[in-house]
Amino acid sequence: MKSASLNDEPQPSNSWSRPKLIASLALATAGIVAILTVSKSEPSEEPTTLALVDGAPITAAQFLHAWEKQGLPDSPEAREQILERLVQRTALAQQARELGIDRDPAFIHDVQRLLISRLKEAQLDEQLATMQVTDEQLRERYDSVKAERYTRQEKRRVAALWLNSRGRPELEQRFVEKLGTSLEQFRKAPVAVDQGFGNLALANTEHRPSRFKGGVVGWVDDRLASDPWKAQLWEIANELEQPGDLSPVVACEQGVFVVRLLEVMPEQVIPFETVAAEITREHRAIMARQLEEEFENQALEASEVEILADHLAELDLPHPPGKRSSAPGTLTLNTNSNQ
Repeated sequence: MKSASLNDEPQPSNSWSRPKLIASLALATAGIVAILTVSKSEPSEEPTTLALVDGAPITAAQFLHAWEKQGLPDSPEAREQILERLVQRTALAQQARELGIDRDPAFIHDVQRLLISRLKEAQLDEQLATMQVTDEQLRERYDSVKAERYTRQEKRRVAALWLNSRGRPELEQRFVEKLGTSLEQFRKAPVAVDQGFGNLALANTEHRPSRFKGGVVGWVDDRLASDPWKAQLWEIANELEQPGDLSPVVACEQGVFVVRLLEVMPEQVIPFETVAAEITREHRAIMARQLEEEFENQALEASEVEILADHLAELDLPHPPGKRSSAPGTLTLNTNSNQ
């Protein structure tokens, strides 16, 4: 008898060409002829058995699955080859069960994962495929994330004169007077807007990065709460209207400021139509997760569950790799570090 040639499995050993196996295959082949002839008809209630391996049946459905997978030309020899392979697989599976492999937790986990996947394919795929998403839902989704993802906040480019009063009232008063005098001088002889405060910044700001650049700090916006100094710049600059406008002298917790507005970049919002396809994909994914959660909850509700809390509490768990339990207050030394 020739060996079958399944793509993902080894060739059968010669030990299977025993008289007992040959006789069984010959008897089963006659049944296979009938099975293949009526394979497109309605399945019978009782599965047809083609062979037994230590009492484990090989059914017609298993044979037809293997036959269709291989796509071999029909012949008695081909049928015997495929059945022989199924016999071999069943024998190996029986040996695995005898060794307890089917009770191994990792194996059970993998089987459960496969079963769950097939269950969802059978009962969820059609619902997911026909899931309808309305324009109203998409626009609601867009509105919920527009400010965070699709809006470029207004920015303002500023220059500043700044003296650090360090929370001392006497310094604050002195710096208010100093910057007030400098501001009056600047109003009389202003420089071009893109130059900020020009040379006036040399003696009137403690902000080193901008001191030699006319006090030009750069862009600020309303998302700078983590930087109180720049947040204060934004607060002052936000009161100015046109590039070139000057603030009054402002004394606050961060110091004493004079701010000049240099440029405004208006808020820009990406329209719904531009991101509609992206929003659709995201919303369908959200709906799919919700549908899957509902499916899992329904399956759980339909099941009778008993939690044996005492057994769970008494379970002896292994320690995480590389860690050992220590009594409270015990100092654990690291002996792996290189001294």
